Amino acid sequence: MIGSGGVIVSLPAREIAGMRLPGSLFSIASLSLPKLSLDLRGAINLVVEMTGSLGLPLMFVSRPEIFTHGETLRWLNHRVGGARDHLCVSDGSTVKLIPGMRNHVFLYALERESDSEALCRLERRTPELFSGISNQVNTALRFGNDRRRYTPSTLVIPARETAIPLGGEFYRFFLNPHSISDSIARIMLAGRVDSLEEAQQVLLYVPMTETSIRDAHFIRLIACCVTRFYLGRSATLIMRLPSGANSADDIVRRVTLVLEAFQKLGTPFPGRPAHNIFFLSDNLHPKQISFWRTRQILVHDSFSFWHLSPSYYKLFNMFRVSARHGRHDLGAFLAMISELTERQPEVIWPSLDLDLDSTPWNNAVEYII
Repeated sequence: MIGSGGVIVSLPAREIAGMRLPGSLFSIASLSLPKLSLDLRGAINLVVEMTGSLGLPLMFVSRPEIFTHGETLRWLNHRVGGARDHLCVSDGSTVKLIPGMRNHVFLYALERESDSEALCRLERRTPELFSGISNQVNTALRFGNDRRRYTPSTLVIPARETAIPLGGEFYRFFLNPHSISDSIARIMLAGRVDSLEEAQQVLLYVPMTETSIRDAHFIRLIACCVTRFYLGRSATLIMRLPSGANSADDIVRRVTLVLEAFQKLGTPFPGRPAHNIFFLSDNLHPKQISFWRTRQILVHDSFSFWHLSPSYYKLFNMFRVSARHGRHDLGAFLAMISELTERQPEVIWPSLDLDLDSTPWNNAVEYII
C-alpha cells in the first residue's frame, strides 16, 4: 500500500508549535522528541520502524496546507524526489491532503476525548474530505455522516515492542456517590498498594480511555463488573486509568474522570474500599500479569491496540473488545486487531437495555467473569 519512492509525514501543528525547524522539509533529527506527547512519539517511532524495515526514505513536512497548487506544489514534488506517499499524523482536528499524492491518515490518539470529539466535528463539517484518503493507519473507522460513509483501507503497522510505560502505581477503588472529593481524599490518603499477591485466581484487566468512559454502554458494563467483584474473594479487577502524566495531580485528575463517570450512573457501590478492585496509573507489567492463573483483558474499541506488542496480548487467556455499533467496518476492524495483536478477540456488543439489573447486562458480566 506504500510505494517505493519514500514517505513524507506531516504532524499536528499544536504538537510542533514553538519548535525551531530548519524549513518546510526536515528530518527526524530536527524534531525535539521529548517535547512531543507520548502518543505522538510512539506513532513516529512506529513509522520510522516501518520505513526503515522497507528501506524507504522518510521526510517530514511542516504546514502541508501551503502545498496545494502552483509553484509551491511543484517545489515540494521536486524536493521529495520519488516520494508519492503522504502520511498525515492527525489529532482529529484536521486531516491535511497534498494533491497528486497518495494521502494516508494516522489518528494516533483517539483514546483522548479531545481528539475523538475533534474528529466527530471534522466529519460533520467536511465528510467529503475522507474520500481523498487512501489508507488509515491502525484504525478501521467509517467516516462521514448518515448520508455518505467512507471507509479507507486499513494499513496495519504493528509494534515490535510495547510503546508505552509499563508498571504503574496501584490504588484501591472507592466511591462515595455523594462526594467525589471525599472519594479522592480517601483513595489518596490510603496511598498506593505495594502488593497484590492476596488474590491470585482470576484477573480482569481493563485499560480505560477518556473516550471509553464517555461511552454509556461501556461504563455501565464496567460498573456492573465492579459491583460483582466487590463480592468476589479470588478475583481481581484492575482498571488502568486513562493515559496521562504520573504526577500526583494528574493521577488525581484521571481518577476523578473515572469516578465522575461512575457517579453519573447512580450505581450503589458498597461504602467501603474494595480489597480486590484497583486503579492503575500505567499499564500492567508482564511480570505482574503472571500472578493470576486466569487472565482476561477487556478493552474499548477506542483503545490504541498498536501501543502494545503481540507478546503482551499473548499473556492473557482471554481477549475481549467492547465495540460501538456503526463506528467501524467490522471485518476490517477485526482483521486489524488480529494483525496488531496476533490474537482473535471476542467482541461484546452494547445492549439496548441500559438497566444495570437487566438480564442482558447480568449475562454480559457473567460472561466476562
